Amino acid sequence: RSSTASAEDAIGVLDQTYRSFEHTTGSILRLQGASEAADADFHELTESFLSSAALVQSSALDWKCQVVDAADIVAPHQPAASCYISQLKISSKALGKFLGRATSVGDSLNACLAVLLARRSESP
Repeated sequence: RSSTASAEDAIGVLDQTYRSFEHTTGSILRLQGASEAADADFHELTESFLSSAALVQSSALDWKCQVVDAADIVAPHQPAASCYISQLKISSKALGKFLGRATSVGDSLNACLAVLLARRSESP
């Protein structure tokens, strides 16, 4: 087996990206809703992060569809595991760039979540 990632690997990463963002944004929204003392600047920043997260989730779904469609064209009636990203008519460089952006947005969301959790633990 080649060391190149399979389409199935890519689909798994994209699914996990989507689910992670869904979980983190849900936590942020619950904490933000429970926080009465959120300052306007932090609220605005949080909204910006949540908007970026929604775009990442949308892009993750688009990428997943592209990978699934491309794998079906390369190997119809075969599982996605039988195809490698290098065989598909998609840009692995562009997919990598997207995953890098997703990581950056995810890091920002995690920082935002950490601040909200710290504020919750400090409140009486």
